[in-house]
Amino acid sequence: MKNINCYLVIEGKHSEIIANRNDLLSHQFFLDTQLPDNQFYRFGWGDAEYYGAPEKTLGMIIRALFTPTPSVLEITGMDQLPASARNRRVLTLSLDDTMFSRLLDFISSSYEVDELGEHIMLKFFQQEYYFKAKNKYHLLNTCNNWTAQGLHHAGLPINYKRAILSSSVYRQIKKRARDFINTPSEHKH
Repeated sequence: MKNINCYLVIEGKHSEIIANRNDLLSHQFFLDTQLPDNQFYRFGWGDAEYYGAPEKTLGMIIRALFTPTPSVLEITGMDQLPASARNRRVLTLSLDDTMFSRLLDFISSSYEVDELGEHIMLKFFQQEYYFKAKNKYHLLNTCNNWTAQGLHHAGLPINYKRAILSSSVYRQIKKRARDFINTPSEHKH
């Protein structure tokens, strides 16, 4: 059986996962009808106030880190993968069908739903859609823990409790899960 590529994006202090639309749909992953029809979708998780805010403040950062705050699941449609750059690393991960399904199950379980089982969209900002998510954001439960937890749930040997920083997620994948990296180097255009 053919493996499925997904992509780990480390950008600054933040990490996210990207998947191909056709792979998502073939696994019957729910894509909200409000999302644009793109080839790829980027998934991230973070503090509801800070993540996607047009203007970020120091107060937002302090609240998010030191007070458990509500969270959002961000989904952004893209027509091409981002390239690795000075402040961005993109790794292609090759997962078997079961691992990819478990990753999608993890992402799906991150949504908070209303009494009808519908995803709750909170905001839209520059092609980014933000849905109400489960769990609270704080210093010991960051976007990087969420990304690492998803990869761990898929079956990659990564310790999500030690993935507070994006650099930790990257190092763990390069060291512990290098067999899942599809290319010998980072994705570049």
